[in-house]
Amino acid sequence: MPYAVFLQLESHIKSAFKGIAEASISVSPATVDLAAKHLSAYWSYVVANAGIESAIVAETCMNQTPRFEDGKVTLTAVNEPVRQFLIQQGLGKLVETYAQVGLPGVSVEATVDATESEANLAAFKAQKAEEAAAMAKRAQAVVAQREQNPAPSGPVQIGRGLKSSETPTQMVAITQEENAVLIEGYVFDVEVRQLRSKRSLLIAKVTDYTSSFIVKKNSATAPTTRPPLVKSRKACG
Repeated sequence: MPYAVFLQLESHIKSAFKGIAEASISVSPATVDLAAKHLSAYWSYVVANAGIESAIVAETCMNQTPRFEDGKVTLTAVNEPVRQFLIQQGLGKLVETYAQVGLPGVSVEATVDATESEANLAAFKAQKAEEAAAMAKRAQAVVAQREQNPAPSGPVQIGRGLKSSETPTQMVAITQEENAVLIEGYVFDVEVRQLRSKRSLLIAKVTDYTSSFIVKKNSATAPTTRPPLVKSRKACG
């Protein structure tokens, strides 16, 4: 069914049931024509009525014109995580909505735009390098200041000690989320925040001069656990 005819039919049905019930339309054609021109014509309607809940998936679908072939729609994702979001939370609903408007059997796929993905990765790395350079510069300034004004007594240890057999990972080598990783560096800024729950939150900025991280540590509510955090603020802040 041509898209213009479908819209007219849907409008007449909704008008007829207005004030009685909310009506929707499902088309079961005698013959199915999955020509690319039909898939393209229905695309905006399919995206708007597919019930996609993920904002990332919805935005990816709405802000591009997919590649339409007979019986097939191919979407482009900026990276692999977004492609997985499309597969898990969007493609099935798009296929179902195409079937509802009389175009069953449409194949909807998602690919990664390698060029755009590489450009985004390069921009991310450049931003991280700029942030690391700024934090390293600040750390050097703090070191120079502390050489002139020695900090109160330390060192301060929170948590278990390190084993000599453990090898730290350079910060620049950490590019994704890790369950556990050992880093070693210079703490150049410390802040202790009092939370509404009466717990304390230690926020330490650490650099090994290859990159920098912000490390956060929560304290328990017991008074005996607070002094190390307070002492760390005095010794490192």
